[in-house]
Amino acid sequence: GGYQTYYGHLSRFANSIKAGAKVRQKQIIGYVGSTGISTGPHLDYRMAQNGVFANPFNVKFRPRSQLSGTQLVLFRQEFQSLTQLASSLDDPKVVVVKNVVVTPDNPISML
Repeated sequence: GGYQTYYGHLSRFANSIKAGAKVRQKQIIGYVGSTGISTGPHLDYRMAQNGVFANPFNVKFRPRSQLSGTQLVLFRQEFQSLTQLASSLDDPKVVVVKNVVVTPDNPISML
């Protein structure tokens, strides 16, 4: 709890954003700008936790909810399946196909 975020050098904030507004992940907050003595368009993002500035990459956020029971089992199965698929992409024997149309004039053949 107790997080504050600061967004500097924006050209403007989104219409729904006012000082003190609560924001959600993926919500548009503002539009990149180049104000003050900046050398080009960028965002100066800062974060404070309980009034102390912190590196946002080092902050450990608590999840809103945790999976358990059947949901956790299904997640782990899907994760393992996707991990195996991703690791097999470097295998030259694996072919990844997105769309295949098979017709009598267009049979599938393996090279």
